[in-house]
Amino acid sequence: MLDLESVTAFQENISKVDSDLLHNIIVFGPRKCGKSKVARNLAKTHRRNLINFNEILEWNLNKNTQESVQAQEYLNTLLVELETVKEERDKIIKKAGKKA
Repeated sequence: MLDLESVTAFQENISKVDSDLLHNIIVFGPRKCGKSKVARNLAKTHRRNLINFNEILEWNLNKNTQESVQAQEYLNTLLVELETVKEERDKIIKKAGKKA
């Protein structure tokens, strides 16, 4: 999580970003680290639109759009693959334990 000093330093320097060069950015990081606050401040300072990916994702999920269905199918595939990897890892660990 960003401390108050880091956020304050960022906010003081936010106006130094050249508005002509600021077209698109992606702000990412762990939960509750201040991403939205930083993004809102950038958008406000440089008079830019802010698009929140979580809001777009939630809207698509609520409307059950084709994109959200495809995303859900992809995520389900990844979850199945992850489960397979975990099962294989557990087998290897179990087998290694028997040899020890």
